[in-house]
Amino acid sequence: MEMKTRIYSMKDTKNKRKFLLIAGIVIISVIVASIVINEVNNKQVSAEKLVDTLYNGETFEFRGIDWFVSKEEMLNHENIKQNDGLEVRPNVIKHPQKITFKEVELNVETILYNFTDEPNMLVSGEYWATFEDKDKYLATVEKVKSALDSEFKSFTRSEDDFNPLQYPSDSIIWRAEDESRLTFSVFGDNVDTERIEPYTINIHVSAPPPARDIP
Repeated sequence: MEMKTRIYSMKDTKNKRKFLLIAGIVIISVIVASIVINEVNNKQVSAEKLVDTLYNGETFEFRGIDWFVSKEEMLNHENIKQNDGLEVRPNVIKHPQKITFKEVELNVETILYNFTDEPNMLVSGEYWATFEDKDKYLATVEKVKSALDSEFKSFTRSEDDFNPLQYPSDSIIWRAEDESRLTFSVFGDNVDTERIEPYTINIHVSAPPPARDIP
């Protein structure tokens, strides 16, 4: 009788260990799945192509927002709330919005909206993307440049020898007939400023003059 009790006790202990092991695996799986889901939710995959957020068929335009609208109108258009992690500086709103443009493999991390002094009017917008891997950065630079060149080949383009390997920090400018402007800038591993990280892409769209009031 004592032997049977001991055997049952050993079985119970074994079953408890097995149950705890399974429970632990389930809990870890749920935590990992939750992290993955959050990462996906935090990064919005754009249904639009990158070039479609930069041009409206007539003029360069940023994300379909009319030029010279107020800050409030811009926030409403973008459905941005005041508690969305905004950094508001004089004439600049910085939004930590993650967007992926799959066709060019560009993962935007930050969007800037630039305004004039009073009355505040939107005069330019910017995408910022930073890379840890140099090869990935260079591959994305080439994809983005090719997409912009293809879409805006009829536009006036700055004449320069754009070569990120030879000139790690460089830019290309396209101008529409109304003098609205698209600037594609890259910053390689020779960046000499603390403001910009190495392996960074900036896409800057500016309103036509005379209302444009910032560089």
